[in-house]
Order: sequence, then C-alpha cells, then structure tokens
Amino acid sequence: MSSINGAGKLDEHVCIVYREQGFIENEFVMHEISKIMLQYKKYNVAINLYSTESDESKGIHMELLYHKIQVTSRLFTQDILDKFQVYYQVRIIEDFSPKSFSVLEKFKNPTDVLLDIILSYLKNKEAKDKVYKWFRYERNIFFS
Repeated sequence: MSSINGAGKLDEHVCIVYREQGFIENEFVMHEISKIMLQYKKYNVAINLYSTESDESKGIHMELLYHKIQVTSRLFTQDILDKFQVYYQVRIIEDFSPKSFSVLEKFKNPTDVLLDIILSYLKNKEAKDKVYKWFRYERNIFFS
C-alpha cells in the first residue's frame, strides 16, 4: 500500500501532486502540469495532453471538449498512475468549465449530453460522482 508522507513523497518517490512540499499548491492546473512536464526526470513520470481524438473508421480528427491527460511511468503502479490521472483530469475540468459571471465558483449548466461527455473523461465512479454533483447541485448556478 502506498502512502504520502508530510514531505511530499509517495513511498520513496517524489509525489507529482505534492511535489516535495507536503501540501498541494492551489494554482492553475496547467501551470502545475507544465512544472511536472519540465521536470519529468525528477518525478519519473511522463504526461501527455490531448486536445483532439481520431476516429479511424470515419477518417476524422475531433476537437475534445477538454484536454485529456495521460500519465505514464515505470516507477509507479498503474493504480497510482490512475489516481494521478484522475486528480489532474478533475482539475482540468474544474479550471476549464464555463463559470458564472457573478459567482466564479459556480458552473454554468451543461446539457445532459455534454455532462455525459465530461464524465467520460474520468476513470472512476468517485470522480464521476464528484463532478456530476458539481454540475447538477453543489456548484451549479441555479442552486445556492
């Protein structure tokens, strides 16, 4: 079982989320990701961001609603990599979703079709439930 200590380490490795600080800095997610990408040797991870997707059967490229993130490493287990990926994918959705002009913490209300697309970016039920609640209840402009 892996554990994060107060020094920002995941077991004996540097944690890409805590980055040796013991806490998570609250900054724009793309700044965080770019810092990790620039120091990939230090963190022993590779991060790929995708903004398009190919449909080989139709021979077309489609622009994605949000960047999709992929995290790979030979040091970390797939379970840990999935947690990193989900953490940053949720942050990308949070930072890039259209917000209310009057209350910046509140999201505009996507259609059911768009919400299904947004949720498809996430790998686990817990993250999907969290984001669903944001858009439909907790952080929706129509609910206070």
